[in-house]
Amino acid sequence: MTSVPKEYLINEDFTSASLGRLSWVAPFLTDTLHIFRWSGLSGMALDHGAVSIIGFVPAFHSSGNDTSGFAIATVRKGDPNSPSLFAIPMGIKAEPSAEPEPSGAVAMGANFQFKNGILASARILINEVAFWKKLGRVLLGQSVHQKDLLIDMLDPGFASGIKSIGALRDDGIDLAFLGGGDTTNIVIKFRIPSSPGLDFVLKFYPRIAFNTARFLNDMLASAKFHKFARLVAACDYTMETVQRFFHDSMSGAYFDQVALSCAALNLLVNHFFPFIHFIQFIPGNGDGGMPFWNSAINRVQNGAKPPGNDITDIASKLGNTVAEFHHALQEKAVRFSENGVSQYQMLIKKMMSQFNTIRAHLIEYQKALPNDYSEMISRFIQMLESQEIVKKKNLDEIEYQKVDRQYIHQDLHMGQLMFIDALKEFYILDLEGDPQLPWNERLESSPVERDIASLLRSLSYIKIAALRNRIEDEFKDVAKNIPRFTEVYPLLFLTPSGLVDRLYSRLDASMRDAIGKLVKALNTWERYLQRIITDAYTKERPISQKILLFFTLHRILNEISYEIKFRPMNFFIPCVSLLELVEK
Repeated sequence: MTSVPKEYLINEDFTSASLGRLSWVAPFLTDTLHIFRWSGLSGMALDHGAVSIIGFVPAFHSSGNDTSGFAIATVRKGDPNSPSLFAIPMGIKAEPSAEPEPSGAVAMGANFQFKNGILASARILINEVAFWKKLGRVLLGQSVHQKDLLIDMLDPGFASGIKSIGALRDDGIDLAFLGGGDTTNIVIKFRIPSSPGLDFVLKFYPRIAFNTARFLNDMLASAKFHKFARLVAACDYTMETVQRFFHDSMSGAYFDQVALSCAALNLLVNHFFPFIHFIQFIPGNGDGGMPFWNSAINRVQNGAKPPGNDITDIASKLGNTVAEFHHALQEKAVRFSENGVSQYQMLIKKMMSQFNTIRAHLIEYQKALPNDYSEMISRFIQMLESQEIVKKKNLDEIEYQKVDRQYIHQDLHMGQLMFIDALKEFYILDLEGDPQLPWNERLESSPVERDIASLLRSLSYIKIAALRNRIEDEFKDVAKNIPRFTEVYPLLFLTPSGLVDRLYSRLDASMRDAIGKLVKALNTWERYLQRIITDAYTKERPISQKILLFFTLHRILNEISYEIKFRPMNFFIPCVSLLELVEK
C-alpha cells in the first residue's frame, strides 16, 4: 500500500541557489518535527513561522539538482529569543519522479511545487541506512574537505585501522540503529565484517547544544580509567560555524557566554558542540539493568527466596565501578563561580517549581480518571506540599557549602551502563551530562551522591516493571478489574490504606494477598540491592546519607518532570516513589 507525500506550493522560482538556501523547506519541518522525540516537542504542533532555515551543511558533493546534507533549523517555541537549533539530515532533489513514496516514508518527505513549474522533493534522512553508511565513510576517510566540520582521530589504533573504510562498498558495512532519539541523539552501530576490530558506534546529535562528552572522555582517559565507552574519533563544527549558527539565530549572547567560560578554562568552544561522535563499541549482553531485571523476575517467580550470590556480586561490582569512575574525576574538577550555598539554593528553587508543576499535572490528570479515583488523587495533591516535605526530611538544614563536589556523570542510571556477562563488568556510557540542565550547570561540580541517587532509582523502575510483567503473565484479571491499569498499576506499591483502597477493593481476597506478597518481595529485593551497591561504594569513598536523601528527592522530581513531558503514561512510576518518601 502506498500513499502520496504532502505537497507544498512555493511562491517563488526554483533556481540553482535553492539547493543551498532551504527556506522553502521550513513549512514541511514545521508540520513534521513534532513526530521526532529528539526535537523535544513531544507531539506538540508548531505554529506557522516557528521554524526558520539559517544554513545548510552539505554532507557530500552534490550531483546536479540532487544533494544531501544538514539543514540548520531554528525552532522557536515559548521564548522567541531563546530558540533551539537543529542539524536535520535531509535529501533534496529537483524534478523527482512522480512515483508515490511508500506509506512508511511519507512523514519523512514532501514535494514542493515552485512557481516556475519545477517540482522538488525533500526528505528527512534519519532512518536511511545508505545515507549513514556513506557519511561514516566520508567523515572517517576524510575523503571530502568540509569547511564547516573538523575531524579529530582521538585513538591512534582506530585511526590507523580506519584508513581503509573510505574504500569499502555499502555491502562491506552492516548498520544497525541501536536507539537514542529520546532527547538528544541518534545511535547507530557500524559493523565491519572484514575487520571486526573496527566496529564502532556513531552518535549523531540533531540538537546543536552544549555537550560535555568529549571533556569527560579526555579526563577519564588521562586518569587511565578504562571502564567506559571511549571516543575514538570526533566530528565537531568549526568555531566559526558554531558562532555563525548562534548569532544568526538571535542567540549570540549564548555563544558569547560559553566562549567566555571556555576561555577561562583554556578549552575550545567547538569541542562542546559535537556534530558526530565515533565511539568504541562495547560488546555487552545488555544495558546495566539486564542482570537486575533477571533477578527481579526471578524474585517474583520464586517468592520470598533472597537474592542469590550472583546478583549480590554483580551489585557489589557495580558499586566498585562507580566509585572508581568518581575517583578518576576527583582531581579534575574546575570550581566555577557557584559556591555551595548558591548551588543548593538554586536546586531547592528548582525543586519547588517542580512540585508546583506536578500538583498542576495531577489536577488536570484527575479530570481524566474514573470518578472513584478522584478522592485518591485529591489526597496525593494534599500530600505534595513542597515546603513541608523539605522541612520534614530536614533538607533545609544541609550545610551544602561543606559538601565535597566534583565532576560526575549527572544522569547515571542503568540505561547508561553496558553489562558484560562473561566478565561481570559494567562499562559507563553517555557522558553528555544531564540533558535537562542548561550548559553552565553541566560544567558545575556536584556531590557524588547525585550519581548514586540516580543509579539507585533505576532499581525502583525495574521492580515496578517486574510487578506489571508478573501480573500480566499470571494475574490477568487484575489488569481487567482495575481501570486504566497500565497507568495506575504502580500505585499497588503503596501501603494499602485509604489512599489506594479504591484499587485493592477491585480485587478479590486471593488476588489482594498475592499482589501484596509480590510487592513485599520486590520492596525487600530493592532495599537489599541498594544496600549492597552503597556498601561497595562506601568501601572506596564516603557518602552522606542526608545528601543522598536530598538527591533522591531531586532525582525523583526530575523523573516525574521527564515522564510528564515525554512519557505521560509512566507518570505514576516515579510518583509512587515520591509518595513513599513523603510517607516515611
